[in-house]
Amino acid sequence: MTKEKQNKDLVNTLITVAESSSKTSEIPVSKTGKKTVTTTLFKVLKENPYQFKQYDLFYEVHINQLKNSKALKLETYKLQRSNLCALLGWGIYGNDGGKLVLVPVESEKYTELMNNPNIRKKKAYQK
Repeated sequence: MTKEKQNKDLVNTLITVAESSSKTSEIPVSKTGKKTVTTTLFKVLKENPYQFKQYDLFYEVHINQLKNSKALKLETYKLQRSNLCALLGWGIYGNDGGKLVLVPVESEKYTELMNNPNIRKKKAYQK
């Protein structure tokens, strides 16, 4: 998938929580106290609603925040694999521009998005 295709992948789309996920949203905590991909992803999305498209979010998290190598193949990453959706009770919604926001599974907003037939749904991967 190219960067452009990855950024368009979640336009008007909700990544729904996996069946393996918590039924209420949980804030991720690092067991070691160090930044992890999950805690950093949560922080960036929570502090910057509707600011990042999928590829741009991965770039921010992996390159700018975690200072990983620019040799990472970020265009192969998918938010459907995220622990936020698979384990911790967070949906991720991409608006008409593909800009992303976290949506707690127990929220009215999540229910509205789930019941809206004009919103595409993509199930998070099981963990």
